[in-house]
This record gives sequence, C-alpha cells and structure tokens, in this order.
Amino acid sequence: MGITGGAMLFKVLREEGRDDLIYAMTSQITYPGWGYMRENGATTIWEMWEKDLPGHSLLHSSYLYPGAWYVDGVAGIRQDIGTPGYRNFHIRIPRLTESQVSWARADFDSPAGLIRSSWKRTKGRLTLKVTVPPNCHATVWFPDEAGKKVKEDSGLSRRKDKKKGYILFEIDAGTYQFSN
Repeated sequence: MGITGGAMLFKVLREEGRDDLIYAMTSQITYPGWGYMRENGATTIWEMWEKDLPGHSLLHSSYLYPGAWYVDGVAGIRQDIGTPGYRNFHIRIPRLTESQVSWARADFDSPAGLIRSSWKRTKGRLTLKVTVPPNCHATVWFPDEAGKKVKEDSGLSRRKDKKKGYILFEIDAGTYQFSN
C-alpha cells in the first residue's frame, strides 16, 4: 500500500467514522502493527516494521496518519473543511467500546485559539467536556445510544439534528459538558 496509500486509508476511515478499524490497526501488538512498534520501545513511527535494520529511520513521519487519528479520531477535534482556521470545527466522539478506549483528552492550539476536548466512558456512561475559543463555533457529535438521553449542563447548546448515529449540537465560545 505504501506511505501515500496508508495516509489515504486513514483519512477515508476517519471520515467514515470507522474508528473501530483504525483502533484494530493501531493497537495490534503483533508484527506488523503500530502497536508492535510501541511494544518494542518505539516512541515514534518507524520507517519499517523491523527496528534493527541498518539505515532505516526510527523517526519517520509517513504523514503521521496514526498520530493524527489520536487528535481528530480519538479526541474528536476535526476541522470544518468549509471554514479556514478552525473558526468552525467539529467534536466527534468515536464509537469505540469502553474496553477499547475509555477516555481521551486533547488540547489543540488552532489558529483561532485553544480547543479542548475531554471525554470519558465509565460504566456505560459517557461524559464530554469541550472548550471553544472566543469568536468560534463548534458542532458536537455525541453518540446516539439507545435509551439514553443526552444532557448539556449549561443549557446553552442548541440541538441541531441526528446524523450517522450521532446527535448533533451547536455551541459557541465557552466550556460545555455533555453526558448521557
């Protein structure tokens, strides 16, 4: 597949909400897998799966596609491609089980200001905290789970729609907490 194909695969899977497949690829601890690198002491992405081959980089960007997934997939901070500079952005919580990933926290220093996303799954309950910088706007994609009502603590969010298994909320600058 190569570097370019791998980057495109991650991009398509992220856009389609297939975090389950990306999780499977990044957590595999047997050869070949990104988890294999981590299990063998990697703190960066290697050029090749084999660590000890002479002349190969152990700090290889390869478009950083597994790393990007942690920000826009796991933490859910995604740029609105129709608006430059993150003035509008999305927070989309991945549909992963609690046994796969039970929490995530990321601060993203966007051109528009600091964006924060922090979520946690505990005993079937999902809590999300989001900070939107001044003069910005976000759409929160909260998983629509059967029989669970989503609550936002400030009461300032606006429920917008349902789409692809998510309940969408519109929020302006500030800090918000959602839970089900």
